[in-house]
Amino acid sequence: MKEKSKCQLVTTAWGAFYEVMHYAEPNEEDLKMVIEMCNDMKKKMAVSGAKVISKSKDLESFVGCSLPDKIEIHPPKNRTILRNNMGSI
Repeated sequence: MKEKSKCQLVTTAWGAFYEVMHYAEPNEEDLKMVIEMCNDMKKKMAVSGAKVISKSKDLESFVGCSLPDKIEIHPPKNRTILRNNMGSI
């Protein structure tokens, strides 16, 4: 399976889930049914040997890119703006 098609499948699956939640939200019984169905699906996937992935991997597959290991924050290039904005009005 191509990576792009997997991302499209993940996006389509999330869209379907959000659509179901949209319809279920007004009715408490429907929400309970969604929870029960999700738990049943999770059990079936665990029995079939489906891999459990971390939240970050799930997010990466939804967004389509990997999260960085390290984030560097640099000071602003023009420090005079900082000095002019600090203190008196």
